[in-house]
Amino acid sequence: MKKIVSLFSLLATSGLRPVALLLVGVWMLIGGATLGAFVPPAEAQTARAFGSVNVGSSTTATMNVTVLNAGTLGNISVLTQGASGLDFTNAGGGTCATGTTYAANATCTVNVTFTPKFAGTRYGGVVLTGTSNNVLATGYVHGTGTGPQVTFANTTQANYAPSIQTTLGGGFFDPTGVAMDGNGDIFVADYGNNAVREIVAAGGYALVKTLGSGFSHPSSVAVDGSGNVFVADEANSAVKEIVAAGGYTTVNTLSGGFYNPYGVAVDGAGNIFVADTYNHAVKEVIAIGGYTTVNTLGSGFISPWSVAVDGSGNVYVADHDAHAVMAIVAVNGSVPANPTINTLGGNTFEYTYPTGVAVDGMGNVFVASQGEGTGSPATAKEIAAAGGYTTVNTLGSGFILAGGIAVDASGDVYVTDRNSTTVTKLDFVDPPSLAFASTQISSTSSD
Repeated sequence: MKKIVSLFSLLATSGLRPVALLLVGVWMLIGGATLGAFVPPAEAQTARAFGSVNVGSSTTATMNVTVLNAGTLGNISVLTQGASGLDFTNAGGGTCATGTTYAANATCTVNVTFTPKFAGTRYGGVVLTGTSNNVLATGYVHGTGTGPQVTFANTTQANYAPSIQTTLGGGFFDPTGVAMDGNGDIFVADYGNNAVREIVAAGGYALVKTLGSGFSHPSSVAVDGSGNVFVADEANSAVKEIVAAGGYTTVNTLSGGFYNPYGVAVDGAGNIFVADTYNHAVKEVIAIGGYTTVNTLGSGFISPWSVAVDGSGNVYVADHDAHAVMAIVAVNGSVPANPTINTLGGNTFEYTYPTGVAVDGMGNVFVASQGEGTGSPATAKEIAAAGGYTTVNTLGSGFILAGGIAVDASGDVYVTDRNSTTVTKLDFVDPPSLAFASTQISSTSSD
């Protein structure tokens, strides 16, 4: 990981907790060998990279969109992981015009403004929908917010305890993977219930919805820039997409020789990364061209359970039976044919089974694991980028069988506990409440 370490070693003496976010990087597109035959309706044919922009600043670029499904344009949506009015917005003035009828393969433009709200890589999408609410075209946009971001942790303890630890939702049976969209809604692979569920942020995470159908032991979820949810459907040996347009009712199946895939991730260009567990492989399915191209990334994995990808194209793998977390190192934004594969965190996971992995905008890697040594509870850990991925912090407590892990743009961490019916939120963003003992004037409090 020499490339990443060089970016972040300058931050080692900053005094910020390692989950503070700061990143300079650009998403790039990836190519590869051909695989056969899945073309979901109106998926990505175009992508646009904005590069690095200071948090609070703006830049505008033109997005070229290719129409795949003929129809009359009813609406132009510019989204940030499915949410409107956030980092990516419609600047107006493009040639795509509502009320116009477009033939298949026609092109038009949408001008998009990128105003990053957070540091780190941000995902977005441009979605053209027809007058019947059918998707005519989808394109992806992505950019990186640059700037410091502070989080709160109790560093007086042996671990980085969050300021607040709460449980969200309920009714899950053996929940595994977890992800979130731009609205703060949380998506859960409800493994034991053969379902994918959404914990709605509005109203205080009280409402839980079921999305799509036909899953058999879904084990991982990921959300792309347009809000579509990708699912590693383990027992069906497939990766599936739950389409956001239309209310998460349409499910497309991406078949491509997967054998009990357990993990899935998506990058800013809409490319899908799969932990193809029983094939002992990590794969990438390219969005451009309709998900008909696949790469196998690296080799030597034993039982990859989870994957994540950062803003520089590096891919992180939780290899369950290898007791290790690994990084497949990208060069100039893409993984080469014979990549360098590094093990992160030393021998931290020698007596444990990593099950989930996530990465934040600074390159810090978050890991959910099971069986932390004989008789020890499962934990969530952070492998800090600063210093070369050698410092490992324990985050939160009380997990019995940790399954999946995710980190949002602000630095909060979400963990599924397979022995629980809920999802745990480790809140590192909101400051803790401070209450001091009664103290005489001009004296120092006893606590």
